[in-house]
Amino acid sequence: MRRIGWLALTALFFALTAGIGAKTAILDLRGEREWDLTDTGPAGGALEGVALRVELTRAATAPQRPDRALLLVRLALDGPPAARAAWVDCRVTLRHGQDRLWRPLETANTDAAIRTIAPDGQNMGRCNPQPFDAPADAGPILSDQVFLVPVEALDGLRLHVSAQGTRPRALALPIAAQLVAIP
Repeated sequence: MRRIGWLALTALFFALTAGIGAKTAILDLRGEREWDLTDTGPAGGALEGVALRVELTRAATAPQRPDRALLLVRLALDGPPAARAAWVDCRVTLRHGQDRLWRPLETANTDAAIRTIAPDGQNMGRCNPQPFDAPADAGPILSDQVFLVPVEALDGLRLHVSAQGTRPRALALPIAAQLVAIP
């Protein structure tokens, strides 16, 4: 009888430990996924008091790989500093249909790629709603992301943008890029 009591107590502690671990995993998963999308038009939209719009899109192909395009997306985030605090860990992804997803390139050559493709030759940095050099007048904060996508996928792309304080909610914006060739 004593042995059954110990087995029951062990099973109870095991179930309790598994339950606490499962709750933590579910909360972490909920904070990492974008389940509640707000579809916006090309003009952009707002989430958690921050307005987001696509300032510039430009795709470029190189003669060595005409089937691939580097797609530059320049975003403008605008809102009061208190609202931008929820936009820490800004995440930008490109989606085509239900099954294709691209994340921004983050390599040593990303800066050079952005400067080459951008019409003004400048890199505005990654999506960061509270940069150290934020405008004093609380104007829009620009950021650049570059993606490597197949040329045939350039039509019908949607940009998903979320942040740690907004997930599982996210904005989904349609993307239309001007295709140019890099000499």
